[in-house]
Amino acid sequence: TDNKVPELISIDKLIEQSLTLVTNELKYKVKIVKSLGANVSVMGFPQKLLQVFINMLVNASHSIEHTGQISIRSSIVQDEIIISFEDNGAGIKPENLKNIFDPFFTTKPIGKGTGLGLHIVRTIIDDHNGRIAVSSMIDKGSKFNVYLPIHKK
Repeated sequence: TDNKVPELISIDKLIEQSLTLVTNELKYKVKIVKSLGANVSVMGFPQKLLQVFINMLVNASHSIEHTGQISIRSSIVQDEIIISFEDNGAGIKPENLKNIFDPFFTTKPIGKGTGLGLHIVRTIIDDHNGRIAVSSMIDKGSKFNVYLPIHKK
């Protein structure tokens, strides 16, 4: 499929799918704690949102040096689904927070990251009429909240 026509997507099922796809990358390093409570649909492109969730999980795992935990929660607040990805990794320096969604911005060494991951994430979320927010503390971890509008029948 070429993903030209938006379709109804069960967010919680898509989160489960993204976890399945990254299991091998995370299994020895990261404990996943999930609490999925957004049993509703959004209208959109499943492959693209899958890319967002995988990106969030892989980024979170990269921020964890040895072993750690990533919590994934989904919930409904008014007419939005909130999906949060929270890790207990290295955190993001305050001066970098404002730039993390910029194209080509990366704190990874040369050759290790393109700096496009979060830019693509934000572009996809914008395309779904959503938004993304981040909070972070050095040595405590980061939390990304993705907000997506619930599909109205």
